[in-house]
Amino acid sequence: MNHKQRIHIQHLTEDGVEGVLITVRSRKRLLFKVLFHVNLLISVCLCIVWTVRMEVEKASRLLYMFVCVVLFIYSFVTLILQLSHCHKESLLLIPTIGCQVMKWSWIGYQSNQFYPHKLINDIVINEAFSKYRVISYLLILMSRPGENEKISKTVPLFIDQELTLKEMIPLYKELQTIMKVDQ
Repeated sequence: MNHKQRIHIQHLTEDGVEGVLITVRSRKRLLFKVLFHVNLLISVCLCIVWTVRMEVEKASRLLYMFVCVVLFIYSFVTLILQLSHCHKESLLLIPTIGCQVMKWSWIGYQSNQFYPHKLINDIVINEAFSKYRVISYLLILMSRPGENEKISKTVPLFIDQELTLKEMIPLYKELQTIMKVDQ
């Protein structure tokens, strides 16, 4: 593993068939974000209790209660979104079979997507512009059955992990090496 246990490349060989399993973990600090939102939820709950017990005008109490409820809802929704964010992605590439992309979220949700070898044309590093910066990402170029040269679909890889170009280049070289085994 490299990059402080962030990227793991494992070579697989069984019955003469080579493959590679690449796993990338998120660099985002979920614990800090969760603790922040839990703290905000507790603070808002305490404010609501305090507001109900206050002896102030009804109009100002309702306004204060409304603000507390909006903060509570915002914090709760943000916490759920943070927990459902993808924290780990894996790519299993076996040149004669295909490519499987797996994603895991913090709350345990897992999704798998398989792309057959005969539909994969290539894996490339693509660059896109977003306002004032260049974003690089790995991309699977796919074609429809029977249309080997025509690109009909692109599948971005490790998009949730925000890999830098420096981190992407070794992954790209590894994937190209495994893809050339089949040729």
